[in-house]
Amino acid sequence: NRVLQSNARNSKVYNFLKLLTALLFFVSLLFVWSYFKFRNEAREKEEVQCQQINELIAADLDKAKTIIALKDQFIETKEKELIEYASRINQMNEEIKEFEKLVSEVKDPKLIQGIDRIKTYSSENFHLALDKFRALNPRLLVNLSKPEFELTKSEIELCLMLRMRLINKEIARTLNITSASLATKKYRMLKKLSVDSDQGLDEWLDIQASE
Repeated sequence: NRVLQSNARNSKVYNFLKLLTALLFFVSLLFVWSYFKFRNEAREKEEVQCQQINELIAADLDKAKTIIALKDQFIETKEKELIEYASRINQMNEEIKEFEKLVSEVKDPKLIQGIDRIKTYSSENFHLALDKFRALNPRLLVNLSKPEFELTKSEIELCLMLRMRLINKEIARTLNITSASLATKKYRMLKKLSVDSDQGLDEWLDIQASE
């Protein structure tokens, strides 16, 4: 009887252990399944979020590109307007110069004073246009001011006028110097920048304006 009772107890314990082992195994499987399901759901959610973020970034980049393009177009338009305005001023200066010769022959003080006022007004307008052109090209101004170029203030102003596509005659008149003095000034600047020609200087200025 004792042996039978002992075997019965051992059988119950064994069955209990088997049941417990099976339960633990099932719980482990459930845990592993839940873990992988949660990880996959989290990964899918993360991928969706990343995709949404990438779409937002792409949309923002498109907007930024559009804004930059519109800004560049605006600046380019304003530059052209200023260049045309400066050209008209110089054309008017040519006419003023011819008219000044006629007035000097008449020797009328009032006419001479009027010509002087017109010349002053024309000069002020031109420098105003130059200031606006300078404001539209901060990158160019910063690059021209780099220490390695060693450009003086007057040379930087000359570069801006060249960038405005003014001819030598117009620049000389604006700076109130002779054509020979301007040629000397440009030669020294070309040597300083290691540029060979006027065309090379135009290309160099294009690079400085776009960098």
